[in-house]
Amino acid sequence: MQRLSRRDVLRCGAAAAAGGLAPIGSGATGGYPSPPRSVRNRIVAKLKTAISGLHDSRWYIRKRYLQALRLVETAPESVVTAVCDVALNDPDAEVRWTAVRVLGDMRAETAVPTLLVATQEKNMRVREEATLFLEFIRFCADHPPDPFDET
Repeated sequence: MQRLSRRDVLRCGAAAAAGGLAPIGSGATGGYPSPPRSVRNRIVAKLKTAISGLHDSRWYIRKRYLQALRLVETAPESVVTAVCDVALNDPDAEVRWTAVRVLGDMRAETAVPTLLVATQEKNMRVREEATLFLEFIRFCADHPPDPFDET
């Protein structure tokens, strides 16, 4: 049985793993062809493991799983929802801060309400990170990429 590397997971993209087949160059798989069904199933299994790891009793394990989810190019909605839950409800401030960073890196529109709530967080680092990513999202919305820019 072929072992799935972290590079394969990142290259294929979680969107291709969770959804149907995407055409080559559509952006959903990073320009790579959609992975075979067996690879998609293994990616989905790894994502489920990472999501279940967010409920571990040890804060450093939860933080590690969040950092692993941060590497996913296009996160499925279930991943975004799980990270939103951690960002708002985790008892450890370091884990909440990491979750807010992950949400900002994912740039998912559904994470904006969570980031808005996180700006009212009692921990200063969490508040600052949420504010930073909201400003970044607003900037990106106001300044769409130029399709003719070759840089």
